[in-house]
Amino acid sequence: MDKEIRQIDEAEDVGYEEMLDLYRKMSITDLSARWERILDRFDKEIQDAIITGQTSILLDFQKLDMIDPVMMELFIEKPYTVLYVLDKVIRDITEGEEHQIRSARIYNLPEWATVQIRDLRASHLGKIVCIKGLVRKATEVRPKIENAYFQCNKCGAVFSYPQKGQTLEEPYECPTDQGGCGRHTSFTLLTEDSVFVDSQKIEVQENPEGLFGGEQPQKISVYLEGDLVAKVFPGDEVTIIGIVNGKQRWTKGGKQSTEFGMVIDAHNIIPNIRAFEEVKI
Repeated sequence: MDKEIRQIDEAEDVGYEEMLDLYRKMSITDLSARWERILDRFDKEIQDAIITGQTSILLDFQKLDMIDPVMMELFIEKPYTVLYVLDKVIRDITEGEEHQIRSARIYNLPEWATVQIRDLRASHLGKIVCIKGLVRKATEVRPKIENAYFQCNKCGAVFSYPQKGQTLEEPYECPTDQGGCGRHTSFTLLTEDSVFVDSQKIEVQENPEGLFGGEQPQKISVYLEGDLVAKVFPGDEVTIIGIVNGKQRWTKGGKQSTEFGMVIDAHNIIPNIRAFEEVKI
């Protein structure tokens, strides 16, 4: 696949959409190889992050877009896939270093990626967006299971079960590929063996200064993890770069509703610092 991409790179009559379609069909291995080539241009940033002991590295969207605009188009379209591969490549590159970098934080998105909270729609679900507003509430920092370990109550096998979303997912059966019995049974969660990550939820509302008379500021919940927690506090102005997700709603009778709320899984969070002369008293 990478050989095919090089051939298309060198061709003059290949359209942008054809290249994008090829990227969409890439395997994880091919996407990883592509990111390795891109990150060769960021060796200084990677080394600086290692020296200073950072757990994540900041990457400028505009610079990435100049190197590989098709990859950045795919980042907007399928952020979970692209970020999974990017973070994996970053960890592989820095494995064995004094400080391993766990993830990348992309910033400086184009202006067209900025969306008002009130303008978020179903078409934004699963997409990366940039929102700006005021932090209205912030919970305390809490541990969240990232990779849960369970023990089978039948055979005693211990196995890992990666977690996604905000609710604990339990295995359906004891996995044979991890030495289990393959039976449907009950399991015990082993918290002492599970992998946890710091997490926090904040509520961000639109800045009243940008609203017209009579409009009420809209708000949205934003979930933070890892080195993004405890960076902002109620009253702070922030820019959030994150992925829009649907949150299940329930009817008054306790049944799952067909309507979903919207939340954002933060990829990056930037506090906005305004000069004193910009603040109107």
